[in-house]
Amino acid sequence: MQIDFNLSPSPSPSPSPSPSPSSLSRLHSRDESRAFSKFLSSLSDVELLIETKAAIKTEREATAVVVRYFKEINDRELYLRYACSSLFQFATEKLGYCAGSAQLRINAMRLVEALPEIEAKIESGELSLSAAAKVQSFILLEKKQNKIYSTEEKRELVYSCLKKSTREVERELAKRNPDIQKIETLKPVGRDRFQISFSISEETEVKMAKLKNLFAHTNPHTTTEELFEKLIELGLEKFDPERKAARVLKRREQQRMSAQPSGADEPYQEKSDQPHQEQSVQAEGTSQSSTPNSFHSHEVECPSSQSAKPTRARHIPADSRHKVWARNQGRGCEFVSDSGARCGSRSSLQLDHVHGFAIGGTHQATNLRILCAKHNRFVWRVAR
Repeated sequence: MQIDFNLSPSPSPSPSPSPSPSSLSRLHSRDESRAFSKFLSSLSDVELLIETKAAIKTEREATAVVVRYFKEINDRELYLRYACSSLFQFATEKLGYCAGSAQLRINAMRLVEALPEIEAKIESGELSLSAAAKVQSFILLEKKQNKIYSTEEKRELVYSCLKKSTREVERELAKRNPDIQKIETLKPVGRDRFQISFSISEETEVKMAKLKNLFAHTNPHTTTEELFEKLIELGLEKFDPERKAARVLKRREQQRMSAQPSGADEPYQEKSDQPHQEQSVQAEGTSQSSTPNSFHSHEVECPSSQSAKPTRARHIPADSRHKVWARNQGRGCEFVSDSGARCGSRSSLQLDHVHGFAIGGTHQATNLRILCAKHNRFVWRVAR
């Protein structure tokens, strides 16, 4: 039987009225589900396809509405108030989306931000959600290769992808930049294994081979994964502030133990040329960890009540920085929402003064906390 999808419903007798979208959302009980299944089985083939098209239209309209909601949440940066460092984290942790679905909607939202008229195309189905997301990803990847798209170029790109399947959109984008398919990908391939895929230049391959040869005396068959792990360890040893803090504090403890006189009645006290610093990491950690909101400004003494004289140099002494990173213990951003949720993001972490430096706050570790860049700006805006 041939069915014309462009036909309107025929005037022939129709079955029971189709449930409205609001009633569909209430089909939770087994009896309601059974009733809806009975309704579907009562439809003829033509009627079933007509009802399916109507449901798809409703789904597209709802998707367009969700994209608009995402845009408003993003414009308000509402996710920051709920201890999320990004809209993606908010969508997955607070709204219940899987990672793929969240990213599709966020990418589509970014495209709508640049071209507001695209929202109608998504709602009508001329541009699918996945196609919109792929176009936006393509534009971002082109930007990383120093190719900036003007508004007109973005519009031309989008219109070239209208009414095309996802596979056809991929071909269109690959035709414009064949190298775009060589982007880095990361996907799980086991319980504790991941597969990374990316392309490298010939020059990088030569350097990698040379580095493997340098390790050949200890491991003549060094794999790329082993080389990758060695390089990551070297990078973390050099740049990770937590590891730096741990090394410094361990070295100071060893110096303190070696300098302590044997049989002395009083414990050895380390001399410090920075009198405004705290004297004990342990005491500091005890005072800071008693409550989830231990870094809120009302729990930190004002500079006027502290006996130590604050320095007015903006540079935070290394001693304070090391203590703060050691106290954090790799837990990431310390922002805590009103409901007690902690951000915990480990991206773009920064030191922040609980009691602002501009209004007299000191560089003491008790007045410092670690925030991600977005929550650092958010806290500053809220405090104004």
